[in-house]
Amino acid sequence: MKEASEIAGAFDHLSSLGVGGVVINPDPVFFSNAAAIADLARAHKLPSVGVDRGFVVAGGLFAYSVNYLAMAPRTARFVDRILGGTSPGDLAVDLSTEFKVIVSLKTAKALGIIIPPALLARADEVIE
Repeated sequence: MKEASEIAGAFDHLSSLGVGGVVINPDPVFFSNAAAIADLARAHKLPSVGVDRGFVVAGGLFAYSVNYLAMAPRTARFVDRILGGTSPGDLAVDLSTEFKVIVSLKTAKALGIIIPPALLARADEVIE
């Protein structure tokens, strides 16, 4: 999908396939159309998972992503080493160890989904 105009047709197609939910990957078209995507997911009764808080605020069900704030100091260390002369190819891959979960109870209610209390307890943020 390359254009925002293709989003509604994609949801119609997903529904015709009997898809049970959607994961919205990080993509400029998706980010700029988060509200429309969340609305379409709800209209098609599809639980949706995105990668940032903005998607949940726009009406998506969940967001699951790297904790970017926690990554900032590590990123700064990489930049410092590169500026100090270390070749980027010589730096080890650094995988994130901290993630964020954000849940929308409003969207869950609209979809008729009950979020388990254990998940709510572990969520970093619950939007009502």
